[in-house]
Amino acid sequence: HSAFGAHHARAVHAKGIILEGSFAPAATAGSLTKAAHLQGKPVPVLVRFSDFTLTKAQVATADPSYLQTEIKQRVAAKPVVFKPYAQVAEKGDAIENPPIAWPDSRKRVLLGTLTTIKMAPNTVAEDKALFFSPNNVHEGINLADPVLVDRARSYPVSVGERQ
Repeated sequence: HSAFGAHHARAVHAKGIILEGSFAPAATAGSLTKAAHLQGKPVPVLVRFSDFTLTKAQVATADPSYLQTEIKQRVAAKPVVFKPYAQVAEKGDAIENPPIAWPDSRKRVLLGTLTTIKMAPNTVAEDKALFFSPNNVHEGINLADPVLVDRARSYPVSVGERQ
């Protein structure tokens, strides 16, 4: 629980930073789902970056607040942009077993553009409000991985222990 600074109940992702931005769906995204956020108009988003991206060597030399320092500088200079894609299964693909990688030849569809533009209020209350649940999906998106059912049961327990 101390790799990234002291935290009473969490070894990873304990420290994070919240940014504001928008998600603009690509025209191609609507062909995959009826989910409202992928149907045309941009939507506002809150994004929480957490601090579990360093190697052991980097941890040994990194300042405990490296993430906060780096991302503040980066987003102040220009928006941080991500382009998420969906990989489309074909007949015979094991969609319920994510560790089995699909061939690179599978079709990929651009879902849209996620743009972070500024720091959000980074308060304890704001951080607590961003409770992640892997099963909290929009209508029109279905889950195939059975592990997510178990994770959905354990995440609230983990959050409760951190409160």
